[in-house]
Amino acid sequence: SIDDVLILDKSETKVMLVSRNAQTYNIPNTVTEISNNAFYGCSKMTSIVIPESITKIGSSAFYSCTSLKEINIPQSVKTIGNDAFVYCNNLTSININKNKWEISGGPWGAQYGNRAINWNT
Repeated sequence: SIDDVLILDKSETKVMLVSRNAQTYNIPNTVTEISNNAFYGCSKMTSIVIPESITKIGSSAFYSCTSLKEINIPQSVKTIGNDAFVYCNNLTSININKNKWEISGGPWGAQYGNRAINWNT
């Protein structure tokens, strides 16, 4: 389905692509996966709400989201793909509601490396 911001797969459980112009995103709680490159180049995005229904964030999912400063990863997320946060030049806070290193691969390309990751349990 298509709405103002998100393009979902046929089952409406995966974010495939988003509008590059929106500044905020609220992912529906029916979605379980953010696909590879879904938010690629969303340079105007300043905030995103990832619901507890999400279990997977794909590779390069937030590639070049240059206005994003902070992102909260819910406890439900089990995997984050390679380079998920590459060229997110202002992303200084990746808040993950899990035990330290419970999701492998960090910092997933984040410019500020492990300094940007806050493990919260």
